[in-house]
Amino acid sequence: MSDLLSFADFGIKRALELGADEAEIFLLKGDNTEVTLENNDIHLGSAEVVSGLGLRVFKNNGLGFASTNSIDEEEVEKAIERALRLAGHAPSEPWNELPDSAPLKRLEGLYDPESEGFQTEDALRLAAELLNVARDFDERVTIESGVFTATKGEEAIVNSRGVEAEEKTSNFLYYLFGMAIDGQEVSNLDFAIDFTHQVGKVDINKVAESFAERVISSLGAKSVESFEGPAILGPDVGRALLGSVVSQAVNSDNVQKGMSKFADRIEKEVVSADLTIKDDGLLADGFSTSAFDREGLPHRPNTLIEKGKLKSFIHNTKTANKGDSHSTGNASGDYRRPPTVGTTNFIMKGGESSFEEMVSETKHGIVVRSLSGFPETVSGDFSAVVKGGFLIENGEIIQPVTDTLISGNVFEIMKEIESVSEERETILSFTLPHIKISRLSVTGK
Repeated sequence: MSDLLSFADFGIKRALELGADEAEIFLLKGDNTEVTLENNDIHLGSAEVVSGLGLRVFKNNGLGFASTNSIDEEEVEKAIERALRLAGHAPSEPWNELPDSAPLKRLEGLYDPESEGFQTEDALRLAAELLNVARDFDERVTIESGVFTATKGEEAIVNSRGVEAEEKTSNFLYYLFGMAIDGQEVSNLDFAIDFTHQVGKVDINKVAESFAERVISSLGAKSVESFEGPAILGPDVGRALLGSVVSQAVNSDNVQKGMSKFADRIEKEVVSADLTIKDDGLLADGFSTSAFDREGLPHRPNTLIEKGKLKSFIHNTKTANKGDSHSTGNASGDYRRPPTVGTTNFIMKGGESSFEEMVSETKHGIVVRSLSGFPETVSGDFSAVVKGGFLIENGEIIQPVTDTLISGNVFEIMKEIESVSEERETILSFTLPHIKISRLSVTGK
């Protein structure tokens, strides 16, 4: 048994001795190295050791929770006492109980042994390379901010019903944010980001060149006249609009609180038949991939929407008990708070069209690559500024656009999908294609 599991086992036994009916401990231990970029230069490099403990107890079906940044016996004793006091005053809810254990599958590739030799100097070198590749692409590229972060560590979850889960991970995340400046002309702000678990898969050039191309391509933007017509939404726009709204609509906690338009819609058509969406916590190399969820239950692939029909909601143990269902392995969160419900890797199936075909088949429309603004996740209403957009005329992209808004309702536009691209892009925990909407309100200057 590892040190984390041994300590968690001690904490569980002590919580039960002090009067808890059930107890769960979440432990995190690791280190983080980060280099930040600012105003075309390296701004700050830092390294820190991180640790955390979250304790959940039930007493007469009342919930008590406490957390601490220190993993030692004295702190866990204090956390147990605080959690038990809270549980004693909490309302009794019959669905408040912990899950029983279930077999876990060990996942390969989440931890790279080479990460043990990764030093602050390596992070500084890669951050400098990220900056220099983007700047060398074109002298007009300006980095407003950026980061290179390397983390490695382990998590453990143990409860009094036999759950015992532990996993080591290594993570490398890096991004650039900024613009292009050509004399008095300034492009739209844009960004590029990537992530991997493996040292050898860090691809600085991919992010730096993608970012530089995006900001340079939006120079020379012009305003357009308002119109209502076809719009091709890029993967990042799909993430911001469809991803955020669907993630909330399939969340069982929202369903039970009357905050989801998908309530009572299982096996009914809720969007265009072109859409198939899955949530997969076991996705190879996924940003949110793990063998288990925040409660130590196994992650699994869940089909949320299949060819337009709603297939399932996502649950943790509490919402599953409340809804007379089963956990889907979607308990979410960290050591700072009790588990909530959340998606893992959100994946939209690709279609049969190419992006080029989508453009060539559009007489008058717009490509929206990025935007500023998010939808109201319950109603689906949105109004957002196009930050990376291009006007299409007679099947060709003719110019970048500025001073442009798009607006509508996400639930409605998901019913008006004309085509879905075969190509897909992964942006952290979201994998999405280009999506062509037959009609969208575009407001110009």
